[in-house]
Amino acid sequence: MRFRGIVECVLCGSFFEFDVTAEGDSFRWFIEQLKAVGFAPLSFDHGDHVLIVYFDCDGHVMSSYVYPVVKGGVGVRGWTDIGGIAFLDSHVNMLFADWDEKVYCSAYWRGEIPPEEVLPLAESSRFITLAGRELWVLASQSNRMVVAREIGWNRGFFQVLQELLSQAARVEPKIVRSPTVQAILVSVASNPAACTPSASTLFMDLDKKVITTRAAKNLPFMERGFEPELVKFLENIGSYASLREAILSADPLQVALIARHYRTLKNTGFIKVTEDHTIESQQTLKKI
Repeated sequence: MRFRGIVECVLCGSFFEFDVTAEGDSFRWFIEQLKAVGFAPLSFDHGDHVLIVYFDCDGHVMSSYVYPVVKGGVGVRGWTDIGGIAFLDSHVNMLFADWDEKVYCSAYWRGEIPPEEVLPLAESSRFITLAGRELWVLASQSNRMVVAREIGWNRGFFQVLQELLSQAARVEPKIVRSPTVQAILVSVASNPAACTPSASTLFMDLDKKVITTRAAKNLPFMERGFEPELVKFLENIGSYASLREAILSADPLQVALIARHYRTLKNTGFIKVTEDHTIESQQTLKKI
């Protein structure tokens, strides 16, 4: 897809004439954004700042913005990638790290910006811009979560993710080493419409077995207005040794929905938490 035009840069005052062709991964991402919200951005390097130009479905310029660029003096000396497995298939780019230990997990980081350029800027919760992309840095204790902002996300959603990270850190202080907590956070970010700012009970019950009760059978979930994806998840939840195991076997939407409704399901008696998973199962889950 080819784009031509002239845009005035409000920062340096120059008129920028462009003639570019979007292709490959950048083109696919661009098309996905167009289908989702009807417009998408392209970034142009202006030296010490980046010019962001938004286009509509016909390739016409809708608006433009300018962001400063952080250059020089960045690096990840002392930082170590501990690896990790992405248990869920998500389009969201998220990077998990521990500021004190200087370790990070990039299992869900698919962005073009290397972690080496991001981590030194993750000292505290903040908004940063690198290579024309806005990144959200969320912090709780020594935990850091960096997520590439997507079109349609507002600052209120930043607060939702921040609260979730804080709740998770109270239960599992080293999120960088917890695939399950990462999966929950990634799932919520992947499904903003199903998000919830209160899921602390979910984190507390990860190593417990969860089953559906007779109340659920007497009054089907669908009659309570629960989503079909959540109903399917709940129908099989009792076959897993723990909630942690069930989450790692679900898809992002199901995980986001169980996080949203977990407190209600538990308080109304539709699900019950038990302690009867075996020691062997506990030891296996700790390795995960």
